[in-house]
Amino acid sequence: MSVVLDLKPEVEAALAQRAIGRGLSLNNYVSEMVSRQVNLDLRLAPVRKQFEESGMTENELDEFMNGVRKKAFQDRYPNGRP
Repeated sequence: MSVVLDLKPEVEAALAQRAIGRGLSLNNYVSEMVSRQVNLDLRLAPVRKQFEESGMTENELDEFMNGVRKKAFQDRYPNGRP
């Protein structure tokens, strides 16, 4: 499948530099980026659906995750430092 993108020159230049850095053509680099994003979206779809169905706000999720991280840190480092 072919897709035509109308990119700003500075965006195209930045992508071309990244492609060169990875040893890829611009076309292959952009194709790889799109594929990775689609695969990530597919893997995260169940999590996103569960979050949406939970009714939790983003702030509530942030607070919950911060609590989980804090507890994990305390469990791993009971003296408060690594």
